[in-house]
Amino acid sequence: MEQYINELVKYQKKYPNFLKLQEKITFCLTVLNGLARQEIPDKIVNLEFSEDEIIDALSFCPDILEIQDRLLDLRQVVIETYGLWHIFSQEFVFELEKFLDKKKTLQLMAGNGALAKFIPEIKATDNFEWQGQDIQSPTPWVKVEQIDALEAVKEYGESVENIILEWAPDTEETDYQILKYLRQNQWQGRLIVIGEKNGATNSKLFWQKAQVKEVHQLTLVHPAIDFIKDKVFLVK
Repeated sequence: MEQYINELVKYQKKYPNFLKLQEKITFCLTVLNGLARQEIPDKIVNLEFSEDEIIDALSFCPDILEIQDRLLDLRQVVIETYGLWHIFSQEFVFELEKFLDKKKTLQLMAGNGALAKFIPEIKATDNFEWQGQDIQSPTPWVKVEQIDALEAVKEYGESVENIILEWAPDTEETDYQILKYLRQNQWQGRLIVIGEKNGATNSKLFWQKAQVKEVHQLTLVHPAIDFIKDKVFLVK
């Protein structure tokens, strides 16, 4: 992470009058420094430049494409350093907490429990099978019960009104097994999925079988940070 920060600071000093770049670099540094204290940014800043912005900047910032590539490495740096795949803001937490309406909520595949840290109604669970991949060991922000996602649904599903599935991997079909179980048992709560439809998260089978409705009031405060366009959905 130190090397990444040093590179960003180098570009920050090199182009002090390139305000769009300054905004993006400041955001990256804010995210990294904040996560070290288990804090999240106020709002999300998209790290990509538009095609027009790139064309306009080439005359005074010829390495803009190289810089953009480094900016877009932020998520991977966060994954490797903090074990967080989903980058979100205080603005999003505020709206999500209102949406949950103080109802008991079960979070599946919660990772290090960053989201649950800010919303007390959330019970965080994860099997921690991702440890040793991009990051060697979990460092939970709150208590995260170590349990398989489907088993967590069977254990706690009837006692909660919301279930959050956040950034489920696209390499397995546990997400569909959860959806199938909830349907078979006619669960009456809300399944809230945070992810990229037919993209970086969740299995193909899940997206094929799921009936999804975007939660616009949450997606509005959950803009894309990079090329992954994750949104918030209600799924049946």
